[in-house]
Parts: sequence; C-alpha cells; structure tokens
Amino acid sequence: MWLSAGCQGEKGCGHSAPIGIRLAIRFMGSGAATAGELERRLRCSLCGNRQIGIVLQLDARPPELQECEGPRPDTRAGLPD
Repeated sequence: MWLSAGCQGEKGCGHSAPIGIRLAIRFMGSGAATAGELERRLRCSLCGNRQIGIVLQLDARPPELQECEGPRPDTRAGLPD
C-alpha cells in the first residue's frame, strides 16, 4: 500500500504524487498520525497549494511478484535502497 497525494480545491492544479507509507510515517514522526494530519502538512510541489487530498492505494500485483520485485519504485522515494 501507499498513499497518493493530490492537489485539490479552487486553486489546485490537479498534480498528484505517490507517498510510501514508511516515508509518510517518518515525515509525520509517528505511526499514530492520521491521513488528515498528513494532508494539512503537505504542499503541492508544483503550485504551492495547501489543499491536498490523500487516497490510499493498493499494490495490485500478485503476491509472488511483490515478493520478487519488492516495493514499487514510486513508493520508495526518500528510502535507502
């Protein structure tokens, strides 16, 4: 699983970006943080808008492929290899 953050609202540009769960926890400093708290902390990297929406995304690959390939590359941003 990973999160998808999207720029929303009247001034939003519609940009979206994946965020790995582990990276979100590290950013928030706690596994007890909520998606709403994360939304309030984020800012769009393209337009600077602070109205961000979070959606939980599932890795739809078969378990064997997930185990063989590991986490999807777009969810590993900011994590060591």
